[in-house]
Amino acid sequence: MRCSKAKRFIELNLDGLLAESQAKALNEHLSSCSACWNWQAEAEKLHLLLSNAPQSEFPAWIHAQIMDKVHRLENRRPGFIRRFKLAPATAMLAIVFSFWLGTNVGISSFGTPSSPATKAASSITTASLSDFGENSLLGIWDEAGDLNE
Repeated sequence: MRCSKAKRFIELNLDGLLAESQAKALNEHLSSCSACWNWQAEAEKLHLLLSNAPQSEFPAWIHAQIMDKVHRLENRRPGFIRRFKLAPATAMLAIVFSFWLGTNVGISSFGTPSSPATKAASSITTASLSDFGENSLLGIWDEAGDLNE
């Protein structure tokens, strides 16, 4: 047993909360470790001092205030957003929507020509409709309302 675990067991033993098997393991450790033996002696002195100290009277009105506040907090139900913490879900939805919208705008703006001849024809159409090298979303529609692809 390590000394840190033995110190926890010493505190539990002084409070009377240590199981029999744990008490046996603690006694074995104390027989071989003088540092923990000294720790137990100091802890016993402190426990004795604290148990003999006068107990202060706890006012009943403070107890009532605390219990009222606890009951109010227990009865208050969290709202839908606080309960499910929708902020991450909302952010994820916004990201997915922006990817979807960006993909659709990119496909409709630039298209994917299948042959070099179609590519040349679409570049001529887009060049005549563009300002400063940027495509206009309205420029992809021809007079009949069909896509220029």
